[in-house]
Amino acid sequence: MKDGGLENKNELENSKKQSKPYKFYRKSDDFALAIAKVVVAQVCESVGFQSFQHSALETLSDVTARYICTLGKTSNFNANLAGRLESNVFDIIQGLEELESGLGFVGASDVNRCLAHSGVVKDIVHFVGDAADVPFAYDVSRFPVVKERKGMGSFWEKREEPHGDIPCWLSAFPDPETYAAQSTARNETMSVSNGVKTGLVRIERKIER
Repeated sequence: MKDGGLENKNELENSKKQSKPYKFYRKSDDFALAIAKVVVAQVCESVGFQSFQHSALETLSDVTARYICTLGKTSNFNANLAGRLESNVFDIIQGLEELESGLGFVGASDVNRCLAHSGVVKDIVHFVGDAADVPFAYDVSRFPVVKERKGMGSFWEKREEPHGDIPCWLSAFPDPETYAAQSTARNETMSVSNGVKTGLVRIERKIER
């Protein structure tokens, strides 16, 4: 899709500064908003749009992110009502039905319906089956991203003799250099903070005089 709405850089910057929800001010949520923009652009492209305005893209992305956050909160609430800490697929389906209750869906009047045959789920299945597949432009890592972790190794693996009654299959103690480096960094941090506090006290005394 093409950017057909903005004519200069100043207007682009102004559109980026338009109303954002408070929860998306954090850097950790910028990635979620960027993904939402790509998803919205792909959905618009799949239904026939060929260009967009940044203000419209920002607004639709904001609505998408708010919808997903509300769905997560609703699913978590349903799980808590059932005495569970984590949500399952039925909590999500029930959350989708609650969010769609204002518009209505097939089978909404049947209070004894099975969630597995929910009309909301059927609508999603039909949309996914009929819509053209628009793959993401880049490979996205699975969430959560698991990094390689190097363990300390047991006493037996490091061929070290454990002290006292410690079994050899337990993890060995870190090298003494590790403790030395951590203590040095901690001391430097404390000295800097103490220096800052001393400077603030001096400034307060000067103000009082």
